[in-house]
Amino acid sequence: MSSGELKFDMMVLHLKSGAASPQADEVNALESFIKERQQAPDLRHLIVLGDWNIRPDQSTGRRRLRKLMVSTPSQNLMRVLTVEELGPSLDEWETFGNLNQNPAVAALVPFTHFNARSIDTFLDHIAISSTFEEIFDHPISVTTASGKVDLRPGVRIATPLIPEADFYRLTDHLPVVLTLRNTDGGAVPPTVAQLILVSAIPNPTGDDRANEQVTVRNVGSDPVPLAGWKILDDRNTFWALTAQDGIVDPGQTVTIIRGGRPMSLNNTGDTVRLVNPAGQTVDAHPYDQASSGQVFLFN
Repeated sequence: MSSGELKFDMMVLHLKSGAASPQADEVNALESFIKERQQAPDLRHLIVLGDWNIRPDQSTGRRRLRKLMVSTPSQNLMRVLTVEELGPSLDEWETFGNLNQNPAVAALVPFTHFNARSIDTFLDHIAISSTFEEIFDHPISVTTASGKVDLRPGVRIATPLIPEADFYRLTDHLPVVLTLRNTDGGAVPPTVAQLILVSAIPNPTGDDRANEQVTVRNVGSDPVPLAGWKILDDRNTFWALTAQDGIVDPGQTVTIIRGGRPMSLNNTGDTVRLVNPAGQTVDAHPYDQASSGQVFLFN
Protein backbone atom coordinates (compact mmCIF):
# COMPACT_ATOMS: atom_id res chain seq x y z
CA MET A 1 0.00 0.00 0.00
CA SER A 2 1.08 3.60 -0.37
CA SER A 3 0.12 7.11 0.65
CA GLY A 4 2.09 9.70 -1.27
CA GLU A 5 5.74 8.71 -0.84
CA LEU A 6 4.88 6.34 2.03
CA LYS A 7 4.95 2.70 0.98
CA PHE A 8 4.07 0.00 3.49
CA ASP A 9 2.51 -3.39 4.07
CA MET A 10 -0.57 -3.54 6.27
CA MET A 11 -1.92 -6.45 8.29
CA VAL A 12 -5.40 -6.28 9.81
CA LEU A 13 -6.06 -8.91 12.46
CA HIS A 14 -8.46 -10.09 15.12
CA LEU A 15 -6.84 -11.90 18.01
CA LYS A 16 -9.10 -14.45 19.62
CA SER A 17 -10.12 -13.72 23.21
CA GLY A 18 -9.04 -16.19 25.85
CA ALA A 19 -6.23 -16.76 28.31
CA ALA A 20 -4.92 -19.94 26.66
CA SER A 21 -5.23 -21.14 23.09
CA PRO A 22 -5.85 -20.14 20.44
CA GLN A 23 -4.73 -16.63 21.43
CA ALA A 24 -1.35 -17.79 22.73
CA ASP A 25 -0.62 -19.57 19.44
CA GLU A 26 -1.80 -16.55 17.44
CA VAL A 27 0.53 -14.23 19.37
CA ASN A 28 3.49 -16.57 18.86
CA ALA A 29 2.78 -16.80 15.13
CA LEU A 30 2.47 -13.03 14.83
CA GLU A 31 5.71 -12.50 16.74
CA SER A 32 7.53 -14.84 14.34
CA PHE A 33 6.00 -13.13 11.32
CA ILE A 34 6.99 -9.66 12.51
CA LYS A 35 10.55 -10.74 13.24
CA GLU A 36 10.97 -12.37 9.84
CA ARG A 37 9.31 -9.50 7.98
CA GLN A 38 11.24 -6.72 9.65
CA GLN A 39 14.60 -8.48 9.44
CA ALA A 40 14.42 -8.80 5.65
CA PRO A 41 17.39 -7.18 3.84
CA ASP A 42 15.11 -4.64 2.20
CA LEU A 43 13.16 -2.24 4.38
CA ARG A 44 9.73 -3.66 5.10
CA HIS A 45 7.56 -0.93 6.56
CA LEU A 46 4.77 -2.77 8.34
CA ILE A 47 1.57 -1.66 10.05
CA VAL A 48 -0.39 -4.17 12.13
CA LEU A 49 -3.86 -2.82 12.79
CA GLY A 50 -6.81 -4.27 14.58
CA ASP A 51 -8.57 -5.84 17.48
CA TRP A 52 -5.92 -7.17 19.86
CA ASN A 53 -8.21 -8.66 22.52
CA ILE A 54 -5.35 -8.63 25.01
CA ARG A 55 -5.94 -7.65 28.64
CA PRO A 56 -3.09 -5.83 30.39
CA ASP A 57 -4.88 -6.39 33.71
CA GLN A 58 -3.68 -9.99 33.44
CA SER A 59 -0.04 -11.07 33.56
CA THR A 60 -0.51 -13.32 30.50
CA GLY A 61 -1.86 -10.34 28.57
CA ARG A 62 1.13 -8.19 29.50
CA ARG A 63 3.52 -10.91 28.36
CA ARG A 64 1.70 -11.15 25.03
CA LEU A 65 1.75 -7.40 24.46
CA ARG A 66 5.51 -7.41 25.06
CA LYS A 67 5.90 -10.24 22.55
CA LEU A 68 4.06 -8.24 19.91
CA MET A 69 6.35 -5.31 20.57
CA VAL A 70 9.30 -7.59 19.70
CA SER A 71 11.91 -5.46 21.40
CA THR A 72 15.47 -5.93 20.11
CA PRO A 73 18.83 -4.32 20.88
CA SER A 74 18.47 -2.17 17.78
CA GLN A 75 14.81 -1.26 18.55
CA ASN A 76 14.14 -1.65 14.84
CA LEU A 77 10.99 -3.77 14.81
CA MET A 78 7.48 -3.05 16.04
CA ARG A 79 6.16 -0.50 18.51
CA VAL A 80 2.65 -0.91 19.87
CA LEU A 81 0.88 2.43 19.96
CA THR A 82 -2.43 3.81 21.08
CA VAL A 83 -3.93 7.16 21.91
CA GLU A 84 -6.57 5.68 24.15
CA GLU A 85 -4.43 7.26 26.86
CA LEU A 86 -4.27 3.98 28.69
CA GLY A 87 -2.76 4.46 32.10
CA PRO A 88 -0.86 2.84 33.61
CA SER A 89 1.89 1.64 31.30
CA LEU A 90 2.71 -2.05 30.95
CA ASP A 91 5.45 -1.68 33.56
CA GLU A 92 3.10 0.09 35.94
CA TRP A 93 0.52 -2.65 35.47
CA GLU A 94 2.98 -5.02 37.15
CA THR A 95 2.47 -3.18 40.45
CA PHE A 96 -1.31 -3.56 40.12
CA GLY A 97 -1.10 -7.28 39.46
CA ASN A 98 -4.32 -8.81 38.19
CA LEU A 99 -7.54 -6.77 38.41
CA ASN A 100 -9.89 -9.51 37.31
CA GLN A 101 -13.51 -8.50 37.80
CA ASN A 102 -12.68 -5.87 40.41
CA PRO A 103 -14.72 -2.75 39.53
CA ALA A 104 -13.57 -0.80 42.61
CA VAL A 105 -9.92 -0.92 41.58
CA ALA A 106 -10.72 -0.94 37.87
CA ALA A 107 -12.55 2.37 38.24
CA LEU A 108 -9.25 3.99 39.16
CA VAL A 109 -7.73 3.01 35.80
CA PRO A 110 -8.55 5.49 32.99
CA PHE A 111 -9.81 3.72 29.90
CA THR A 112 -11.50 5.45 27.01
CA HIS A 113 -14.13 2.70 27.00
CA PHE A 114 -14.98 1.42 30.47
CA ASN A 115 -17.71 -1.11 31.11
CA ALA A 116 -18.80 -0.87 34.74
CA ARG A 117 -19.86 -4.53 34.77
CA SER A 118 -16.26 -5.63 34.38
CA ILE A 119 -12.88 -4.20 33.49
CA ASP A 120 -13.14 -3.65 29.77
CA THR A 121 -9.52 -3.76 28.69
CA PHE A 122 -9.86 -5.08 25.17
CA LEU A 123 -7.37 -3.10 23.15
CA ASP A 124 -7.86 -1.67 19.68
CA HIS A 125 -4.27 -1.02 18.75
CA ILE A 126 -1.81 -0.43 16.00
CA ALA A 127 1.80 -1.56 15.79
CA ILE A 128 4.22 0.16 13.45
CA SER A 129 7.70 -0.80 12.39
CA SER A 130 10.12 1.83 13.61
CA THR A 131 11.56 2.05 10.09
CA PHE A 132 8.77 4.59 9.55
CA GLU A 133 10.35 6.82 12.16
CA GLU A 134 13.83 6.24 10.78
CA ILE A 135 12.97 7.18 7.20
CA PHE A 136 9.97 9.49 7.32
CA ASP A 137 9.42 12.48 9.55
CA HIS A 138 6.50 11.20 11.64
CA PRO A 139 4.16 10.28 8.77
CA ILE A 140 1.44 9.12 11.13
CA SER A 141 -0.84 11.83 12.46
CA VAL A 142 -2.26 11.69 15.98
CA THR A 143 -5.46 13.12 17.38
CA THR A 144 -6.60 12.14 20.87
CA ALA A 145 -10.12 12.21 22.23
CA SER A 146 -9.23 15.50 23.95
CA GLY A 147 -8.45 17.05 20.57
CA LYS A 148 -4.67 17.26 21.01
CA VAL A 149 -2.71 16.65 17.83
CA ASP A 150 0.76 15.23 17.14
CA LEU A 151 1.55 14.05 20.65
CA ARG A 152 3.46 11.12 19.21
CA PRO A 153 3.17 8.79 16.22
CA GLY A 154 0.07 6.72 16.74
CA VAL A 155 -3.59 6.31 15.89
CA ARG A 156 -6.88 7.97 16.64
CA ILE A 157 -9.46 5.92 18.50
CA ALA A 158 -12.84 7.36 17.49
CA THR A 159 -15.40 8.23 20.15
CA PRO A 160 -18.68 6.26 19.93
CA LEU A 161 -21.66 8.28 18.72
CA ILE A 162 -24.09 6.40 20.95
CA PRO A 163 -24.23 6.22 24.76
CA GLU A 164 -21.70 3.82 26.21
CA ALA A 165 -24.45 1.93 28.02
CA ASP A 166 -25.77 0.95 24.59
CA PHE A 167 -22.40 0.72 22.91
CA TYR A 168 -21.07 -2.31 24.75
CA ARG A 169 -24.19 -4.26 23.82
CA LEU A 170 -23.18 -3.94 20.18
CA THR A 171 -19.42 -4.47 20.36
CA ASP A 172 -16.65 -4.49 22.93
CA HIS A 173 -14.32 -2.44 20.72
CA LEU A 174 -13.93 1.11 19.61
CA PRO A 175 -13.21 1.80 15.94
CA VAL A 176 -9.59 2.54 15.01
CA VAL A 177 -8.80 5.25 12.49
CA LEU A 178 -5.30 5.50 11.05
CA THR A 179 -4.35 8.80 9.44
CA LEU A 180 -1.26 8.89 7.24
CA ARG A 181 0.37 12.11 6.12
CA ASN A 182 1.21 12.37 2.45
CA THR A 183 4.77 13.51 1.83
CA ASP A 184 6.38 15.20 -1.13
CA GLY A 185 9.47 13.05 -0.75
CA GLY A 186 11.38 15.69 1.18
CA ALA A 187 11.73 13.42 4.20
CA VAL A 188 12.99 10.47 2.19
CA PRO A 189 16.80 10.09 2.28
CA PRO A 190 18.59 10.52 -1.05
CA THR A 191 19.40 7.36 -2.97
CA VAL A 192 22.84 8.64 -4.03
CA ALA A 193 25.65 6.61 -2.43
CA GLN A 194 27.15 9.14 -0.05
CA LEU A 195 28.63 6.56 2.33
CA ILE A 196 31.31 3.97 1.54
CA LEU A 197 32.83 1.14 3.54
CA VAL A 198 36.33 1.90 4.83
CA SER A 199 37.20 -1.13 6.98
CA ALA A 200 35.90 -3.95 9.15
CA ILE A 201 37.07 -5.95 12.15
CA PRO A 202 35.12 -9.24 12.01
CA ASN A 203 37.16 -10.97 14.75
CA PRO A 204 37.91 -8.36 17.41
CA THR A 205 39.78 -9.07 20.61
CA GLY A 206 37.19 -9.82 23.26
CA ASP A 207 33.53 -10.58 22.68
CA ASP A 208 32.61 -10.67 18.96
CA ARG A 209 28.93 -9.93 19.69
CA ALA A 210 29.84 -6.73 21.50
CA ASN A 211 32.94 -5.55 19.65
CA GLU A 212 32.71 -6.34 15.93
CA GLN A 213 32.95 -3.12 13.98
CA VAL A 214 32.59 -1.58 10.53
CA THR A 215 33.87 1.87 9.57
CA VAL A 216 32.18 4.08 6.97
CA ARG A 217 33.12 7.39 5.37
CA ASN A 218 30.91 10.16 3.99
CA VAL A 219 32.20 11.02 0.50
CA GLY A 220 29.27 13.32 -0.23
CA SER A 221 28.65 16.98 0.51
CA ASP A 222 25.78 16.61 3.01
CA PRO A 223 25.56 15.08 6.50
CA VAL A 224 24.15 11.53 6.46
CA PRO A 225 22.15 10.24 9.46
CA LEU A 226 22.89 6.54 9.95
CA ALA A 227 19.34 5.77 11.08
CA GLY A 228 17.73 3.50 8.49
CA TRP A 229 21.02 2.21 7.03
CA LYS A 230 22.04 -1.44 7.35
CA ILE A 231 25.24 -3.49 7.45
CA LEU A 232 24.56 -6.86 5.80
CA ASP A 233 26.51 -10.09 5.38
CA ASP A 234 26.33 -12.90 2.82
CA ARG A 235 23.43 -14.55 4.65
CA ASN A 236 21.32 -11.38 4.38
CA THR A 237 21.31 -10.91 8.14
CA PHE A 238 22.17 -7.41 9.21
CA TRP A 239 22.82 -4.69 11.74
CA ALA A 240 19.95 -2.21 11.62
CA LEU A 241 21.42 1.22 12.30
CA THR A 242 19.48 3.73 14.38
CA ALA A 243 19.75 7.34 15.44
CA GLN A 244 22.05 6.19 18.26
CA ASP A 245 24.69 5.36 15.63
CA GLY A 246 24.94 9.05 14.87
CA ILE A 247 25.39 11.25 11.82
CA VAL A 248 28.35 11.15 9.42
CA ASP A 249 29.39 14.64 8.36
CA PRO A 250 30.98 15.28 4.92
CA GLY A 251 34.51 13.86 4.87
CA GLN A 252 34.04 12.25 8.29
CA THR A 253 34.81 8.62 9.14
CA VAL A 254 32.60 6.87 11.71
CA THR A 255 33.07 3.44 13.28
CA ILE A 256 29.91 1.42 13.93
CA ILE A 257 30.15 -1.02 16.82
CA ARG A 258 28.00 -4.15 16.73
CA GLY A 259 26.91 -3.71 20.36
CA GLY A 260 24.89 -6.92 20.62
CA ARG A 261 23.07 -6.68 17.29
CA PRO A 262 22.05 -10.09 15.94
CA MET A 263 24.11 -10.31 12.73
CA SER A 264 27.59 -11.84 13.09
CA LEU A 265 30.48 -11.11 10.72
CA ASN A 266 31.79 -14.57 9.85
CA ASN A 267 35.39 -15.07 11.04
CA THR A 268 36.04 -17.62 8.27
CA GLY A 269 35.27 -15.12 5.50
CA ASP A 270 32.23 -13.14 4.45
CA THR A 271 31.06 -10.07 2.54
CA VAL A 272 30.24 -6.75 4.19
CA ARG A 273 27.47 -4.85 2.43
CA LEU A 274 26.32 -1.28 3.07
CA VAL A 275 22.61 -0.72 2.33
CA ASN A 276 20.97 2.70 2.30
CA PRO A 277 17.48 3.45 3.67
CA ALA A 278 15.98 2.97 0.20
CA GLY A 279 17.12 -0.68 0.33
CA GLN A 280 19.93 -0.23 -2.22
CA THR A 281 23.37 -1.79 -1.75
CA VAL A 282 25.77 1.14 -2.18
CA ASP A 283 29.05 -0.63 -1.32
CA ALA A 284 30.19 -4.23 -0.72
CA HIS A 285 33.53 -5.88 0.01
CA PRO A 286 34.47 -9.53 0.60
CA TYR A 287 37.13 -10.58 3.10
CA ASP A 288 38.93 -13.84 3.90
CA GLN A 289 39.71 -15.69 7.13
CA ALA A 290 39.95 -13.15 9.95
CA SER A 291 42.54 -13.56 12.67
CA SER A 292 41.98 -11.98 16.10
CA GLY A 293 42.07 -8.19 15.87
CA GLN A 294 42.74 -8.14 12.12
CA VAL A 295 41.59 -4.99 10.31
CA PHE A 296 40.39 -5.38 6.71
CA LEU A 297 40.85 -2.14 4.74
CA PHE A 298 38.47 -1.59 1.82
CA ASN A 299 38.99 2.06 0.75
